[in-house]
Order: sequence, then C-alpha cells, then structure tokens
Amino acid sequence: MHTQQRLLSFLPVLLIGVLSFLLFAFLWESHTIESVCLERIRHETELQTRMSAMLAEHFLRTEPEEQLARFASTTLAPVCDRSTRITLMRNDGTVLVDSWEENQSMPSHRNRPEVADFLARTFPPDQPYPCLTLTRYSTTTRQKMLYCVTGFYAGEQRYLMRTAVPVGSIESVVTKVRREVTLLSFLAMTIAIGLGYLLFYWLTQPLTRLRAATKKIAEGTFETPLPTVRRGSLREIASSIAKMSDKLQNQFKLLSRENILHEAILDSLQEGVILTDDQGRVLHMNATAARLIGTNVDLALSRPLIALWRNTALENLLDKLNSTGNDEPGNPASTALEDNITHNHYEIHVFAKQVPGIANSRGCLLVLYDKTKEFRLENYRRDFIANLSHEIKTPLTVISGAAEALSLDSSLSDDLKELVQTLALHATRLHCLLEDVLSLAKLESFEMKNEFAREKLPLADTIEIALSLCTPLAEERNMTLAFTDKTDAREFLFSPLLMEQVVVNLVENAIKYSNKGDTINVELSEQPSGTVRFTVEDHGRGIPEEDRQRVFERFYRVDRSRARASGGTGLGLAIVKHIVQLHAGTVYIAPSDAGAVFVVELPQA
Repeated sequence: MHTQQRLLSFLPVLLIGVLSFLLFAFLWESHTIESVCLERIRHETELQTRMSAMLAEHFLRTEPEEQLARFASTTLAPVCDRSTRITLMRNDGTVLVDSWEENQSMPSHRNRPEVADFLARTFPPDQPYPCLTLTRYSTTTRQKMLYCVTGFYAGEQRYLMRTAVPVGSIESVVTKVRREVTLLSFLAMTIAIGLGYLLFYWLTQPLTRLRAATKKIAEGTFETPLPTVRRGSLREIASSIAKMSDKLQNQFKLLSRENILHEAILDSLQEGVILTDDQGRVLHMNATAARLIGTNVDLALSRPLIALWRNTALENLLDKLNSTGNDEPGNPASTALEDNITHNHYEIHVFAKQVPGIANSRGCLLVLYDKTKEFRLENYRRDFIANLSHEIKTPLTVISGAAEALSLDSSLSDDLKELVQTLALHATRLHCLLEDVLSLAKLESFEMKNEFAREKLPLADTIEIALSLCTPLAEERNMTLAFTDKTDAREFLFSPLLMEQVVVNLVENAIKYSNKGDTINVELSEQPSGTVRFTVEDHGRGIPEEDRQRVFERFYRVDRSRARASGGTGLGLAIVKHIVQLHAGTVYIAPSDAGAVFVVELPQA
C-alpha cells in the first residue's frame, strides 16, 4: 500500500517530466519542419526570380518598357495565380510591372527593406547578380511574405526583379502537424503510463507484501506468515527470509534465556556492579549496587553516576581512569571511599571497557564491595589492641621496675638472682612487643594517616643515621654495614622518623639472620619509572619463595626456633610494610641466589 501511494504521488512528477520532454521534442521537430519548408520555398523562389529576370532581360533588349508593361497587364496577369507575386522595377525603385497590382498606383519601392538592402550592396561587375531573400510582413498584401530580389542590365539601364511568395500556408501546415503529433503523443503517453502502472503493480505487489512481513519480523513478531510467491527470484528470497526468521527467533530465545540468567546472577551477587558509557551515564546496575548507593535501578538508568552518588574520591578515580585508560582485567583502578551520608565504607574497582553494542565507545565497569562491617571490626580490633596494650603497659612497667630493684639486692641467693634476671629479660621482651603493637595501632589509625608529617630532605642522610644506630649490633656480631648512594644526596618528601624506623628494622633483621662476619649492603638509587628505591641485602640463609609474601604478616616467622633465639617480636616487617604504605610505596623481597634482598620503592613526590 505504501509503495502504491508513493508511486501515485510520483506519477504527476513523471507525467510533467515526460510532457516537458515531449513538448521540447515537438517544438524542436516543428521548428525543423518549418525550416526545411522555408528553405525549399526560398530555393524555388530564387529559381523563379532568376527565370523571370532572364525573360524580362530578353524582352527589354528588343522592346521598350511600355510594351513590357502592356504585355504583363493584358497577357501575363490574367494567367498568373495568387501564389507568387512578381515585381519589375527600375534601379530607382519605380515599379514597371507587378503581377498583383497596377503599376500606375504603386509608389516607389526603393525604401522596401529587401530593395534597400540590395541597392546598398556592391557586387563585382564581371559576375551576375545574386539573389537576396528576406521574410517580412507586407503592408500591401497584409500577410507574411518571402521576398527574393536580383538585378540585371538591359542596355545601359539596371533593373530589379523581385519575387514574393506568401509563407502563411507553411505555418498553417506546421501548426496542423504540431496539433496532430501532440494529440497522438499524449494518447500514446497515457496508454504507456497506464500499462506501466499495471506492470509495476504486478511486479511490486509481492515485494510490498514481503516488505510488510519483514518489517513485522524486524519488530520482533517472528510468527508473521510470509506471502506465497510463485514466480522468479522472489520465491527464493521469500524462502531465505523464512529461514532467516526461524534462525532469528531461535537466537532471540537463546539470548533472552541468557539475559535472564545473567540478570539473575548479577542480582544474586553481594557485590554491586555498574556499567557506564563514555559520558558517565549508567547503562546497567544490579540490585546490590542500587541498594548500596541508595537509589532505584529504573531511576538510575541513563542518568550520570556522579549525579546519583556524589563522592569526591569516586570522581577523582573516574577522572584519572578517563585520562589514562585501563583495559587489563587483572589491574583495575581501585580506591577505598566513605559514603558522605551513610558513613559506610566501600572498596571500588574500576575498569575501562568497550561498551557492548556501541562502536568506538569506551565506558567504565565498576565493582563495588561493601567493607563497612570489615572496617568496623578492624576499628574494634585496633581499639582493643591499643587499649589492652596501654592497660598491660602499666603493670609491666611495675614488674620491670621491681625486677630491676631485686637484681640490685645483694642479699639474694644466686638462684633467686638468676630468676630475677630471667624475669627482667622477659619483661623487657614483653615491653618491646607492646611498643611494636602500639606502633602498629598508631600506624593503622586514621589519625596517623592524616597527621603524620613529611619533610623534603635527603633520604641518604636518614639512612646513614639509621645505620649508625645499627652499628653497635653489627660490631657485636663482627659484621660490616656498606651504604651506596646513587642519588647524589637528592631531597625527597618523606617522614624522617618513620623512614628511619624502616631502615633500622630491615637492617636489624638482616643482622639477626646473617652469619657473623658477613657484610650488609644498603643501596639507594632512582629508577627509570620515576620511583626512588633502597635495598637491604644480606648473605644469610635466605627466605623460601613460598614464604616471601607472608613475612610481612604479623607474628609470622620462617624459622620460629631461631626467631625466638634472636629475640624478635615478629612485628618488625609488618611495621615496615605499614610505614611504606603510608608513603604510597611498596616493599617486597627480590629473588636472590644467596641471602635475602628487601626492596623498598617510594614515589619521588
């Protein structure tokens, strides 16, 4: 139906175009016919003019002008028809003979356009005069005439011979031809358009039905019956469309089942999942994410995520990701943030992703973990350890003081003195343990993360101070501390006291677990990646590969018997890890053929 309507609306345009073309063709053809007819009449008129001039010249050579005029009026005029007018005149325009009029009543023809044009021309004297033609309206005969003028000499006198032929009959013939051709062409065009429309309808009617059926299939109505086509390639096309519809229906059902399954899996996750486009608008959000950020899934779709959840840390993370890009599934951009309203704590991992179904569009996939319970439990644990350490520290100080006082009493027996020394030793170890626990609690507190002071100083000076503190212990074990500075005493931003504690803990750990007489190598350098690195290398027994990730855990010991003998608390490396993390750095154990190499990398700014 739509095709037929478009065809009907196109028919007037087609008709106007065809009519315009035919009109142009008719005008051109009629002009050609008229030109051919006029050219033929002009040729015949020139021939007739020359013959009349030759006869008049021959007559005037033997007879006077009066005899010629009398002969023309009495003998020639009655037998001449009205299709050709012959006029003989002197060179001054005086009419001697005219086949249509009496010469006595006719004025001079010198100013007639064709005569004036002939008289104005100059012709070679040794050649016969040519014939000049002109078509104009004659005021004498009151019709359009074709004039032909030539000249000749009879004696010393020059005469002009003019022949005139009416051309109105030609125009009437051409007009009649135009009318008949136009009528026949219009009739032929009408018949052709009617037959063309019927033929077009016969050919396009199956296509129209196929188009309507495929439109419904494209809209998702796969049960739409296709029309039966019995002819030509349309039958194969209809069969192919039917097969394609069946396949699309099966694929649609499969995708629907998979979509329902994916929706069920995402909604059952305890983590929030959010997908945004390159403009930050929400494309998908599971129920968990909507609950965590306090919104509704239907309301959140197509809205900017920042408008739904205003959080500075999240905005900074998304801006950083958009500027750098990240497509590695194992290395997402991550951050921990606190909700400004509910004060819940979350951990977010963000990936830069190609948006499915949209070419050249990069969005973000956000995975949201609710860490509120873990955060609160961690706070409870830190508060408990800090409070417990403070409560134990007071009686422990009393015990240490009492043991020191008893050790000074000379009246005690040797056995009691040995017991008192053992009590003082373990009280000192317990005191060191409490100090380390308090240090960890202080490092883990938010107040410490926000308040610890950093200064721009040469890191090499701080390392040398820390090595000087470790020198007595190294000399006691006959060890050498070697320090190499490759930064030319450059200044970096760090906390001197905390970084000094890092160096002391690493160097003392290397001294305790190395053999007597070994050398502990400490090196400070800048890396091409833009970080500053210092390493502590010993030549002891080393650390097995399976234990390298756990040595920074609290109270973890690779060799428990040797660790207790060395007097360590098991918290030194944990303190090192927390201090380095406060400086946004990393600490790890590098592979080594002998001994252990502890590596600390810190950002320069």
